[in-house]
Amino acid sequence: MSLTVKLSRVASSVAITVSLVFFTTSSFGCMWDTNTIRDEMDLEDTPLFHLITGQFPEHSQAFYSAQAARSLALLDEKANDLAARDDLGVAYTKLGQFNKALAVFKALDALKPNRYETLSNFGVLYKKMGRFTKAHEYIKRALALKPGGHMGLGDWYLRMIGFRMQSGQKDGPISENFLGYDYGQQEWVWELGDEQEHVFLSKLKAMIRNDRHFPDTYIVLGDLLNHRSRKKNLALWCYARSLELEHPRPQIIHARIREIHQHWKDAIKNTYTVGKYVEGLDGMLQNLRLDLRGRETWLGQFKDVEEEFIELKQSHSFPTVAEHLLRKRKIVIAPPVAYGIKRKLSLTEDTTKLRRLALLVIVLLSLLFAYKAQRSWRQEAL
Repeated sequence: MSLTVKLSRVASSVAITVSLVFFTTSSFGCMWDTNTIRDEMDLEDTPLFHLITGQFPEHSQAFYSAQAARSLALLDEKANDLAARDDLGVAYTKLGQFNKALAVFKALDALKPNRYETLSNFGVLYKKMGRFTKAHEYIKRALALKPGGHMGLGDWYLRMIGFRMQSGQKDGPISENFLGYDYGQQEWVWELGDEQEHVFLSKLKAMIRNDRHFPDTYIVLGDLLNHRSRKKNLALWCYARSLELEHPRPQIIHARIREIHQHWKDAIKNTYTVGKYVEGLDGMLQNLRLDLRGRETWLGQFKDVEEEFIELKQSHSFPTVAEHLLRKRKIVIAPPVAYGIKRKLSLTEDTTKLRRLALLVIVLLSLLFAYKAQRSWRQEAL
C-alpha cells in the first residue's frame, strides 16, 4: 500500500477519533508537576504526523494562571506542600515569570535538597531562560538520581541541551546532530537493528513531546524515516518543519530535500506514470512550508476553547476540549497531505501525448496495409 493511500486513510479517521486522543505538552520541555504522569500517558498515542506538524495541544496561559492561583491558595494552608510548590514553579515557568519560578524552586530545594523533580524543573527553567550551561548541570544531576528520566529519554534530553550550548559557543558551523552523528554521514541509520529503530523512533517522538521547538530532532527523525523506513513524504515534512524552526544548518536540510525531490523525478522517468507529476522543487517547498504554518492555527483554537472553559469555571479536560472543538465548532486536525508524486487533476497533457502516439500507430498501420496491398496487386498482375 502506498504512503499516500495510507495517509489518506489516516486522514479519514482523524475527524472521527480526534476527540478520543488526549494530549498535553510543554512548548519548551516537560516539567514535573501533578499533571505529569497523566499527561505523559495521554500523549503516547499521538499520531506521528501530528507530532511532526505540531498539531497536538498544550495548555493555555489561562490554565497556568489558574494553576498558580490554586497552588498559592494551597500553600497558604500548608506551606510545605511539595506538590503545590512544584505546580506553582511550573506555572510561573509556563507563564514566562522566570524569576518567580526560580525563587519557588530554590525554596523547594532548600526544603528538600537533591530531589529529582526539583532538579529536573530547574534544568527546564534554565533552558527556557537560555542559560544552557546551568540547564545542563541540573539535568545531569537529575539523571544521576533517575538515569531514565521521567520520560524515558535517558541522556537524550541532556544531549539536546549540549547541542544548544554548542550552537551558541562554536564559531564555525555545527557538523554533528544532537546525538553526535555527522550530518554528512548517514550510515548510522543503516546500522540500526530493528529493535534499535523502534527505540530511536519512540525516543524521537518523546523528544518532540518534550520540546516541539527543537529543530534538530526533526532532522534525525527525517533521516530515520527517509533511509530506514523509506517514508519519504513524512521525512519531507520533518525537514520542512526543521527549516520552519530555523535550524542552524539550513543548507544541510535543503540538500536532503533536493535528494528526495530528485528521487521522485527519477521515479517518474523510469516508470509508467501517465497522469502523474512531481511539482517543481521551489514551489513544492514553498507550499509545504505555508501548509505547516497554517496548521498552527489548530493549537491556537484549542487554547481559546480551554480558556473559555476556565473563564466559565467549568470542569474540563483535554478530551472535553477536543470534543468541543469537533462537535460544536467542527474544527478538526488538518489531514495529511502528500507532496511527492501527484496525480494530475487534468490529463490534457497526457491525453495529447496518447493521441499523437495513436496517430503515429495509425499512420504506420496504414503504410503497412498499403505496402501489403501493393504487393498483392503485383502478384495478381503477374
